[in-house]
Amino acid sequence: MATRWNKAMFALVAAALVGFFYTPDAEARGMIVINTGEDVFETGDLPEDFEDIDELKNAKAGYKCQIFGVFWAYFHKWDCTPVAFDASTDTFWDDSDLVDALEEEYSESDIKMPFWKGYGRFVLGAGLLGLVGFGVLRRKKST
Repeated sequence: MATRWNKAMFALVAAALVGFFYTPDAEARGMIVINTGEDVFETGDLPEDFEDIDELKNAKAGYKCQIFGVFWAYFHKWDCTPVAFDASTDTFWDDSDLVDALEEEYSESDIKMPFWKGYGRFVLGAGLLGLVGFGVLRRKKST
């Protein structure tokens, strides 16, 4: 006889599997559980040499990285390259002179990660551990 706990765990695993197999890329993040693809993270303002270029008027310095996440909390980022980006138009520039200047100005450790993207994995992990602990306690009480 299946308990409520077993049904809830089955539903959670099924939802995770459906999300894993149906996520095409990071642009699909609002509907699916698993997030993959690329995202751009801000590091600061552009170097002075590039601030006067009209094309880069609203641009910020950052890193474009490949990401893997669950519920928009990023568990891993890799293959990061420096870029200038304009979030309002969803464009980025990666010319070699610009990339060289950005690498001199900022390192990957300068990335300003929003709380949920950067630390949400710990909140999700704690929640999952809490659910497992709750399930174990309920099972012990029922026996």
